[in-house]
Amino acid sequence: MTRINTNVSSLVGRNNLQRANTNLAQSLTRLSTGLRINTGKDDPAGLIASENLRSDITAIRRAISNTDRANQVIATADSALGQVSSLLNDIRGLVTESANSGALSDEQIEANQLQVDSSLEALNRIAQTTTFQGRRLLDGSLDFQTTPGANATNLSNLEIDQANLGATGQTSVDVNVSTAATQATVEVGNLPDVTPTANASIDFEVETTAAVAATGQATFDPITQDATQGSATLDIESLATGSFTLAGQTVEITALAAGAFTGTTGNGAIASLQVTLDSDSNPGGTDVTVTRDGAGATVVAFQADSVTVDDVLAALSGVDNTSGGGNSGAVTFAGAGALAANDFVATTTGSGAAAITADTAALAPGSALAGGATNQLTLTAVADSNADGDQISVATGNPTVTITNTADADSATFDEGSNTLTVNISSADTSNRTLQEIDDLIDASGSFTATGGNSNLIGTSGADVTTTAAGNLAVTADGVAAGQAGQVIFDITATTASGADGNVAISFAEAALGTGGGDPVTSVIGDATNGYTVLINNESAGAITAGDVRTAILSIAEVDTVTLNGTSAGTLATQIEQFNSFGVDELASADVTLASGVSQEFSTATFALTTAAGVTGNFDISFTESDLGGSGTTAITVGNESGGVTPITVAVNNAATVTLEEIRADLEGLSQFGTVALSGTGVTGATTFDAGGADSVPVGTTSVVGAGSASSAFGIDADLVFELAGSTGSEVLSFEAGTSLQLLIDGVNAVGDATGVTASANGTNDGLILTSSEYGTSSLVDINVISEGSGGDFVANLTTGGTAESRRETGSDIVASVNGISATGDGNSLSINTATLDLSATVEAGFTGAIEFDITGGGALFQLGPDVVSNQQARLGINSVNTAALGGTSGLLYQLGTGGDFDLSTDATTAAEIVESAIDQVTSLRGRLGAFQRTTLETNQNALNDTLANLTEAESSIRDADFAEETASLTRSQILVQSGTRVLAIANQNPQNVLGLLG
Repeated sequence: MTRINTNVSSLVGRNNLQRANTNLAQSLTRLSTGLRINTGKDDPAGLIASENLRSDITAIRRAISNTDRANQVIATADSALGQVSSLLNDIRGLVTESANSGALSDEQIEANQLQVDSSLEALNRIAQTTTFQGRRLLDGSLDFQTTPGANATNLSNLEIDQANLGATGQTSVDVNVSTAATQATVEVGNLPDVTPTANASIDFEVETTAAVAATGQATFDPITQDATQGSATLDIESLATGSFTLAGQTVEITALAAGAFTGTTGNGAIASLQVTLDSDSNPGGTDVTVTRDGAGATVVAFQADSVTVDDVLAALSGVDNTSGGGNSGAVTFAGAGALAANDFVATTTGSGAAAITADTAALAPGSALAGGATNQLTLTAVADSNADGDQISVATGNPTVTITNTADADSATFDEGSNTLTVNISSADTSNRTLQEIDDLIDASGSFTATGGNSNLIGTSGADVTTTAAGNLAVTADGVAAGQAGQVIFDITATTASGADGNVAISFAEAALGTGGGDPVTSVIGDATNGYTVLINNESAGAITAGDVRTAILSIAEVDTVTLNGTSAGTLATQIEQFNSFGVDELASADVTLASGVSQEFSTATFALTTAAGVTGNFDISFTESDLGGSGTTAITVGNESGGVTPITVAVNNAATVTLEEIRADLEGLSQFGTVALSGTGVTGATTFDAGGADSVPVGTTSVVGAGSASSAFGIDADLVFELAGSTGSEVLSFEAGTSLQLLIDGVNAVGDATGVTASANGTNDGLILTSSEYGTSSLVDINVISEGSGGDFVANLTTGGTAESRRETGSDIVASVNGISATGDGNSLSINTATLDLSATVEAGFTGAIEFDITGGGALFQLGPDVVSNQQARLGINSVNTAALGGTSGLLYQLGTGGDFDLSTDATTAAEIVESAIDQVTSLRGRLGAFQRTTLETNQNALNDTLANLTEAESSIRDADFAEETASLTRSQILVQSGTRVLAIANQNPQNVLGLLG
């Protein structure tokens, strides 16, 4: 190189030397620090990764420390709980020992009570003094705090083991119960009736030998009255009627005024009637015309495209001839025999609304309207009335009969002076009368009896209605002459107080008793010892009837009945037999002696009552007599139960004679009685019983004491032995035939604490329901019939399970979710264990729906992860273990203390249940804490240690120097520095060689 201003070789040598020195310095730094990365420029990305890993490593080391501390806290609590468990076990033993009161003295039980009191004090002391760094662990201060929400009262025994409350420090819990837990149930239905029957008896006094009345006869010879009265017939003309068919409906038409139709066909007949449509006359109109032509045809024409049967009926029933006609809408008549207003009545057998849509051609011409028929009424003059021609003097000629209108009400009267029978028809009532109504009016006049006729109408509107033959009625005035009708015989019976075996004499005589209107026609004198005399007044101005004589005989005290049994044409009921004491009539020919009577005899008829199967109540039966009419036996009324007794009232008919069998059958027909048996000397079912006579109904009340209204009517009808098992044990139960349902229930419930099964009656009280005390799949009802007597049907009514004699059923667990996550069900209890929530609770039996509450704080918060976030924390609840917190549904532990509700001298059974519940609570808490230690803390610590090792190794591989590599690099750098130094020295000497050129 011949240039000296620029020594390129020196520059190259210097640069290389500088790089070698840099590499040497870097190797020296790494070897001296042991780190590959000492500054950011060494490895920027590696530095970032290394620093992050260092941060994680630091946090993990603290998390491991936290886990160690948490483990120490739990261990402290568990140690104290171990002592609590020991104390509770001691108390349990003392309670069991003290229950042996038959072998322990009161002093020994008191000594045990002192130990229980000391143990309770120790429990409270442990709960208050168990601390870790000043924080109490078992006094409840570390338990979770909750606020109830909707339906929270249906939740009990809530234990929150762990909950993640997040940044807000609280969380909501929603429990949704979709299916409630059930108990195991076995039912034995249709048990037979085993109610014992009850018996009672009722006595009736019955006439077994009937009294035979003393009898006698008195014979009279009276003269009868006229045998025949004047009579004649009366012709009355009814109205014309007819019918025709229109649009499938039968239309019936009646001409109301017969006079309007005289002429063409006679008798008021209408030759024909037809209905037409006359749409051409007035299209779309609704007017109607009714016309009658010279041939007697009546035409109803409608000026419309369509009409109905109702329109035709309205036209025929509402005729009006006062209008001027035309298209005014009124109905008009024209032609011969013009019709008057309201001349027709038209009815239809159908609905009347059928439409007529035919053309203008004639529609269904109707049948001819037949003229009114002539109907005859037969009139007979009433005996002894003013119309009786034989008794009174009447005017010359026959009576005249007139039917006329009047302003007064309908009536019929006979005027003797004018010899006229007038039938008055009220003009205020224009409706037509039937012939029967005319008949009734004539009958009501009292002068004539009218018969015959029918229901045909006669018109009353517009003019008087007259009869045929000028209205005259020919009444024959001559009656049949009086004559002797034969004997009238009075049959007389008597009844004395002793029966009817005494003799009573009765005679008849004439006597002057006075001529005045107030004087008696008969009189009775005498007595039973000397005989009676019936006096008949021979001064009486009028005739004396057979009824008058009968009344006189009945007035005798010993006479019971008097009947008329003569041969004359007359009867006693009409009293037409007259006795004229001063005429030709004859008295009884001889005295009457009432004799041949027989005394009554009575016997006691006993009805033995037996209650029906299944009847459980008590009854009071009372008897009375009542008029039930001419037929019927008894009327039985069952009242409402009062005070456990149902009243029954039996009314025996005193208006008719009944038999003892009829009374017995009516009593047996009551549902309360199974059988009613009749007994008694001389009585049978056919024996008659006369409540209105000498026979007597029972007096007072007969009580039937049954099983009582509260007793069961059902049970077992054969000896029965069965084994019953439940979730707590089994028992063998034995019952005799006839055991009631209630006793079955009591027997099962008596060992319910040993079996865990309770019994109750079904809804109809004829079946046994066996139910487990517990709920869920762990509940059990297992019944196995070991033996059943002959004829029993318990096994037949037991729905079989594995065999014909056994059945086994279990319940079902609750189905629910907590915050949308399915919970584990165990009976009525549910639990859930997730990363954010671990709780258990008991739901009210049978409840379904939503339950809400909030966890607002509490719990011991442990930081178990490197990051301060909720999912790396655990919040554990530790409830109190003092005596006021431990216990269950039976009570709390403090109540076992001296003077408490369940101390050893008061109720050892309940005390044992409370201690058992407390032991379960404490052991559950210890198990939960132990599980937290083992499954949470220890596993967390192991995981953190593994993570720490891995992160440390990762951080080392990134940041630490590899000494083998770095020493090799150092050696290389040293050599390069040495070489570079020498090369640079050589390069710097090269320019001096130029001096050689200068010589």
